[in-house]
Amino acid sequence: MKKEAIILIVLSLFLTSCATFGGFGNYFSKGSGELGGRGLMLRFLEPKGSSINIPEGVPFSVKIQLENYVVSDFGISGQICLRDTVTDNFGGIHGTQCLDMNLQPARKTDSRITPFITDPPYFFGPYSYKGAIRELPSVTETNKIIADVKYEIDTTAESTMCIKSSAAQSVPSECKDTQNLRIDQPDLPLKVSSINARTFSLSSTDTSVLLEITLIKSEIGHFTTKTGVASMTMQPGSALVSFDVLINNNRASCTGLVNNMLEINKDTDQKIIKCSAKLIVDQNYIRDAPIKIKMGYGFIKSVDGPKIMIVKEEVIV
Repeated sequence: MKKEAIILIVLSLFLTSCATFGGFGNYFSKGSGELGGRGLMLRFLEPKGSSINIPEGVPFSVKIQLENYVVSDFGISGQICLRDTVTDNFGGIHGTQCLDMNLQPARKTDSRITPFITDPPYFFGPYSYKGAIRELPSVTETNKIIADVKYEIDTTAESTMCIKSSAAQSVPSECKDTQNLRIDQPDLPLKVSSINARTFSLSSTDTSVLLEITLIKSEIGHFTTKTGVASMTMQPGSALVSFDVLINNNRASCTGLVNNMLEINKDTDQKIIKCSAKLIVDQNYIRDAPIKIKMGYGFIKSVDGPKIMIVKEEVIV
């Protein structure tokens, strides 16, 4: 018991160090060990350090690198934006500065995932601060740089299940009336955490399949309805997620949807959806009937960069 506690403490310290600026960088998505990969990782390459001194009037630039561990067909497109917490009256990053983001998908070979890494990195600036020390001394101790990653994504979670007919005499052991399904999906903010499947015989050839699908929000940030990255707002609210389920290539009917859209509000951490479909099973069983859960949504994630200490120019050597 003592050994397990020590391991948990060490692991906790390791994850904390990875989540802070510097070292391993700011993690936009930490890995879960699933088949899809480790999501997106963001690093501030310049300026370096968790807290830096920047003299007034001296230009500085910001370089950010993204690593995409998401294995998909189309990659991830959106915007990466930069802002600071100082009013524009004192210079710095005026408003929000955005650059287009087009990330190619990661490549998967056997169990190895090779991420796509932005090279060259995203470049912002140059910027400089002016008058902050004289007019607003307190801002020199609280200013920080923040990166916002905005994107829209279409993703698919996949699984298989065994479906038998009522007339079958001999079936594989996995062809149970109740099954907990294994899920293959990319590591993205809205994930399928579990699929519980049940089958009911309606006749000698007709079988009803009921899925109970549990969705979880796996990232800090907020969802948006897919209306274009440029129209995304930083204010969290409710979002509509497109949601479509196929069972053995048959479209399922799901509860709680309106026009195949699922509403998720800013306080949603988990959602349970029930879907069903009637299938014709004109053989003893279907061993690997495919299950596909397709979702589409927008997402905004903010990552804190270094704390900026604005100082007088003469104190920097």
